[in-house]
Amino acid sequence: MSLIDDKWRILFDKYRIEREIEKHGRFYITADQIREVKEPRLMTKFDTRESLPRVFGKKISILPVSRGGYVLGEFDLYQDFPEIPSDIKRVTSAKIPDYFESIDLHDIRSEASAINVMSITGILDDFLGEDRMVQTVSGRMGSGNFEFYVSDYQKSELIEKKPLIQVQNSQVEIDGGFENENVFTLIEGKNVVHSNFLIRQLYYPTRLWAEKIHKPIRPVFMVYSNNIFRLLEYEFTDLRYYNSLRLVQERNYSLEEIEITLDDLYDVWARTKVKPEPAVTFIQADSFYKVISLVERLNENSMTSGEIAQLFGFKERQSDYYF
Repeated sequence: MSLIDDKWRILFDKYRIEREIEKHGRFYITADQIREVKEPRLMTKFDTRESLPRVFGKKISILPVSRGGYVLGEFDLYQDFPEIPSDIKRVTSAKIPDYFESIDLHDIRSEASAINVMSITGILDDFLGEDRMVQTVSGRMGSGNFEFYVSDYQKSELIEKKPLIQVQNSQVEIDGGFENENVFTLIEGKNVVHSNFLIRQLYYPTRLWAEKIHKPIRPVFMVYSNNIFRLLEYEFTDLRYYNSLRLVQERNYSLEEIEITLDDLYDVWARTKVKPEPAVTFIQADSFYKVISLVERLNENSMTSGEIAQLFGFKERQSDYYF
């Protein structure tokens, strides 16, 4: 059990959270209450289903509702990614201005750098079918006040039976907001491959800016891994409903040559040194894209199994771990 799991178990026992949720449908907890065991920022960052504490089980999730408060309940907060399409669009070097000296196109390590490169190379314009998209906002800001319905974990279809959540100036972090004369797009960026994502990362920013501007808002989730930009555009068909997320389009882009030749394979084989299999349990993956993403992170910094588990989220299966 991880440290976060252990700390949440303490809170669940102290405040009888599971019993309160069964009785009232939700439980509100303050940042100060969470801070009794650990910093709230570390205790509430669960970007995937797999990263949720074990004490939450398969039903309970958590949402921020104010600067200092959260609500726990049997909420359906995550969206599965579709299967990754095999086709990749190559961005030719002619579209990359050669006067940029502050960005190394061959060393993109952070989400922020990936978003900058995506804009500079024209990938975002091509994906949206727009011209001259310019970054206008980013960073942390208040969400404003709004309310919404959210499905329970059983995905009930009756809106009137869904939990109604009220948000009062919760903190929102936007990785990138781009605008031209026609549209405004919100970018949520990741440089780690996961099977699902937290809808709130697109929903709260969309609700915030829907109250501020009149242009169409186009939320986009970007995953940068293996030198490939995976872009997924979503829309909320009903802004009152957190789970009304619908995939509009998806596309992959690469700045590099994407064809693998026999010489490439031979070169890798010749440079690879075979070592004996270690006599320890190692984390397993059900997707080769996740394997590549893990190798990229290990190439930057060494990581313990616990750190890998926290970053990617993993499930325990008998004596093995997989993500």
